[in-house]
Amino acid sequence: MTKPPRRRALRIAIAALVAVVLVAGIGLGVAAKEILFPRYDRVQHVDAIIVLGPVSDWRMEQAEDLLDAGVADEIAYSIVDSYHPPSYCADIHVDAMCFHPEPFTTQGEATWARDEAEERGWDSIAVVTLDQHSERARHIFEGCLGDGVDIEMVDPTEQPPLGFARAWDGFWYQVGAWGKALFVTPGCA
Repeated sequence: MTKPPRRRALRIAIAALVAVVLVAGIGLGVAAKEILFPRYDRVQHVDAIIVLGPVSDWRMEQAEDLLDAGVADEIAYSIVDSYHPPSYCADIHVDAMCFHPEPFTTQGEATWARDEAEERGWDSIAVVTLDQHSERARHIFEGCLGDGVDIEMVDPTEQPPLGFARAWDGFWYQVGAWGKALFVTPGCA
């Protein structure tokens, strides 16, 4: 009489394992699509360009090129003191805002953008970030700013190649960050 309950327990354990593998595989597939094949927008004109941090030279150059092309009137750089000296914003040759998001996360940056959009009357913003980060940033910004502000993701044409090791590490970082954005800290900070 003890064998049938063991068989039943084994079947339940196998079914649970198969379900976990299927869900993980589907989740990983969706994450891979979002990370490896992000969508970009054709940015025509927006109220402001937000450069997500830590700000790098190529992100600054791309944002300034967009500003020079008349795509926007304002640029805002997300900076953190551990990456940038206190004089960093004063050294930038274009009129730009620098902000320190609290916390220094994409959600903190989106919360800052939401508050600034309300204060400044922005109806649209363009976001400059890494290609691996684009879809997650879009998800967080759209969730935080809602339907009132159009979010456009800039194709990071100036982004230098990451190399295999950095791309591999970045992929797995983004997989974990997607999990956090969806299940641990959804919405605004």
